[in-house]
Amino acid sequence: MKIKTILFLIGIRKEVHGSIPNDNNTSYIICPNHSSYLDIFLLPSMLPQHPFSFLGKAEILKYPIVRTYFKSLNIPVYRKDKSRAGQALVQAQKAMQDGWSIVIFPEGTRSTSRKMSRFKHGVSLLALDRKVPVVPVYLTGLAKLRPKGTREIFPGPASANIQPPIYFEEGTSVEDATRQIFDALNTVHQRVIEHGDEAGRWDWTPDQ
Repeated sequence: MKIKTILFLIGIRKEVHGSIPNDNNTSYIICPNHSSYLDIFLLPSMLPQHPFSFLGKAEILKYPIVRTYFKSLNIPVYRKDKSRAGQALVQAQKAMQDGWSIVIFPEGTRSTSRKMSRFKHGVSLLALDRKVPVVPVYLTGLAKLRPKGTREIFPGPASANIQPPIYFEEGTSVEDATRQIFDALNTVHQRVIEHGDEAGRWDWTPDQ
C-alpha cells in the first residue's frame, strides 16, 4: 500500500505551498521543523517529484511501519557510535553526488514547546561541504494529528510550507550557516504561533 493511500485512509488532508526549484543539476538539503513522527510520512507524499533520502536517527527504524517504508530511503545516524555516524555523512555526500537531495530535521528531535529546539550543525556542515542550498520547510498540523507521547492518529489538515532556498556565500562559517537556517524557520514558527497555520506560507503577509 502506498504512503499517500495510507494518509488518505487515515483522513489526513495534505497541502503544499511553495515549491523547490526544478534544477536537475542541483541537489538540496531540505530542512523541515519536526513536531511529529508523521512528518516523515508527509514529506515523500508531498514532494514526489523531488527524490530525496532522510538523514536521521537510527532509532526510528525500530518502528515496524517506519522500517517497512523507509529502510531504503533512510540514511541512519547511530548517534552513540561516532564511527558509524561519520559513515552516515559519507553516505549522504555520495547520495548528493548521485543527484539526490537530503532531508535533515535540524532540531534533531521532535519539539513540543512554543520554541524551536536548538539546531544541530550537521545541516551546515553538509551544505557548506557540498556547496548546496538549504530549503527550509515549515510543517503545520501534524503535531495535532499525532501528538508526541501518543500512538493515536487523528484525521485533519496538514501542510508543507516550502520557504525560499538559502544560498551561502563563500567563507560562511558553520555557526553562521546554522544561524541563518534557524532564523529562516524560526521566523515562520513565530508567525504561526501568533497568526495560525496559514502564516506558515512563504508568501504570507499580515493583511491576509
